[in-house]
Amino acid sequence: MVKISQDGNILKTIDLDFSPIRVRIDRSDSSVWTTGRINERDFSRIGDEWPDTLDELNDLVKTNTGTFTRKYDSEGNLIFEISKGGYSIELDPSDGSAWIAGKKTIWHYSANGRNFASYSGVSDGQKWLAIVPGKN
Repeated sequence: MVKISQDGNILKTIDLDFSPIRVRIDRSDSSVWTTGRINERDFSRIGDEWPDTLDELNDLVKTNTGTFTRKYDSEGNLIFEISKGGYSIELDPSDGSAWIAGKKTIWHYSANGRNFASYSGVSDGQKWLAIVPGKN
């Protein structure tokens, strides 16, 4: 992740150990929410000769996968991590809460990482979220 000033100067670079699928900025405090996947593959069991087929390769390679969501402060310091994550994230400007769309589930988390609710039975495919402000 890279923090860039308004005049285009790189202020800070943050190395991530995962691939964010979506990133959102909370305008109230400039914190950064990310949701995504980790997909690490360990090729140490493969010798000089590579397998002939992809199936053989997959049998030899240990894969660590998972989804999660992270919140960073405006300087890129990790505030917390949530063990749920997925395809999309939107922030509710009224309370700073986050709505996260994952595989077959949508989660609603408070600005400090407390789970408000989980909604299952949604589609298995990629999801997009939108926050519609309520009337005061």
